[in-house]
Amino acid sequence: MPSRFHLHASGAIATQTNPAFDAGWEQTGQATRLPMDRTTQQWPLTALTTSSAITIPVTTTQQVLCDQFVSDEVFQPVRLGSQVTVSMVIRTTENATTNNAFLAYVLRAFSPDGGTVLGTLASSMTNAGTEYTTAAQTRIFTAIAVTPITIGQLWRLVLDLGVHAQAPSAAGSFTHRRGSDATTDFALTSGLTTDLNPWLELSVDLNATRFSNYQSVKVGSGMSVGERIR
Repeated sequence: MPSRFHLHASGAIATQTNPAFDAGWEQTGQATRLPMDRTTQQWPLTALTTSSAITIPVTTTQQVLCDQFVSDEVFQPVRLGSQVTVSMVIRTTENATTNNAFLAYVLRAFSPDGGTVLGTLASSMTNAGTEYTTAAQTRIFTAIAVTPITIGQLWRLVLDLGVHAQAPSAAGSFTHRRGSDATTDFALTSGLTTDLNPWLELSVDLNATRFSNYQSVKVGSGMSVGERIR
């Protein structure tokens, strides 16, 4: 069964340390950090909300981050091969066609405390897909194969989501619509204008563990552990 995540519009992330933004983003000053959780977990929903207008300066081709989404859940060690795929859909706008904005992302694994990058699963920072328009429409990535990775410890999923601005000829801005309280999720279709739930999905069922708080792991006599987990 695939693991689908809702991209929430509010709430605190569940890590001790803010996960570092990927170094590929040139603009991160307006980015926010938000939680995401699997749709099967039935966590509190958040109202569909449009992000603040994120500035796209006049400059050469660049990557501009809007949001970083951090999984509420911690996942068990796993091997993800190239047969595992990533798909996502979110509603977007640009305020002028001169922005040349395209959906961009980096999907990574982090240690449970958010302090250590364990690897990159997938990313796109090019003019892939369809440019944003001035009308609110969905943009998607469909069945992108992950870079094979073995994650040998507990981990969290972290999604950096923004735009690739292809040499904008004038200053402008873009928005993303996040939240989870619609009765229906978007279909994986570009150009939809309805107001439904955006999502990220991995094609495998991730095995998750929830912890009620940061705590030291209790182990048997003669053993020790230093890592704190959630």
